[in-house]
Amino acid sequence: MKITKALAIALALTTASIGMAHADDNHLERTAYQDPAVHQNLEKARTIIEAQGYQITDELEIDEKRGKLYVETEAIKNGKKYDIRLDYPSLKNLQAKLDRD
Repeated sequence: MKITKALAIALALTTASIGMAHADDNHLERTAYQDPAVHQNLEKARTIIEAQGYQITDELEIDEKRGKLYVETEAIKNGKKYDIRLDYPSLKNLQAKLDRD
């Protein structure tokens, strides 16, 4: 019985911490979208991506991963689909991964 109670408490604490982390993620994204320069930054990101020879096929979005913000989109280059990511708001470190879908 004690083990079951301990597991239930551990599960509840884990679930609560995941929920809090998710809430923080949403907060970071909301903060980025409230930035007065967000539209200008997204247009700069579009220019940077296209200057590298990518044709953007999806909207640019700001997303959070592990406490960092990124501009993410999908694009095509040389007939191949890529998932594209840039650091936000610096718009540096362009990363392109072949899309496996």
